[in-house]
Amino acid sequence: MEDFLTLPYIFYLNAIEGSPSIALGRRIPGGTGAFPYEGLWAMSFPDEDARKTYFDVLWAQIHSGCWPVWGAIAATHGPFALTDHLNAVVRSALTGSASEGEAQSPPGGRDLKFDAQMKKIRFMLTRSEDQLSITFVDRFGDTGPEKLWHRRFETIEACNKVFRALWRDSTLRLPRLGRLIRSGGIDEFEAYILERVPEYEPDGRSPPAIEES
Repeated sequence: MEDFLTLPYIFYLNAIEGSPSIALGRRIPGGTGAFPYEGLWAMSFPDEDARKTYFDVLWAQIHSGCWPVWGAIAATHGPFALTDHLNAVVRSALTGSASEGEAQSPPGGRDLKFDAQMKKIRFMLTRSEDQLSITFVDRFGDTGPEKLWHRRFETIEACNKVFRALWRDSTLRLPRLGRLIRSGGIDEFEAYILERVPEYEPDGRSPPAIEES
């Protein structure tokens, strides 16, 4: 276990709103304690069997060098990019068509029904590639994906403090934060942040619309 907790990124089992989940943690520089990691990504599953099937594929790659690469994807490109990449890796493993460097042995060969599962992931918290912006997205807004809240910071340190507070305090319960924005608006959400990060300066502006791809 000691060696395991020296890894720069680790996947571990968690729960989101009571649902089985897998989370990705990044080691905090100089961090101490039983679990010196901050959350970067998480995915919930309809049941324990589905989670075990997915996690078995990830665990099989712990010594392959993939975990640092996957962690870097989440850290630099955000959770959306990592979700897409891991889904492709697991799908390839389960169908036996994995490419070189990806999982090769299907754990049980069961179909996770990815499309149905992805439809359940509604709220996402993302950080920009330059690490200066945070965006809270409702993937199922009235007219499609909708930015509920967006904030750009002057320094990476300021951005990281807010990002960590949202992950840590919510214990990855993004649906609860999404409902807070929906019911109380941006002012209520920023007041929530201010309680946890005293130096945060509320902005109160509506986020820009999501650009069409």
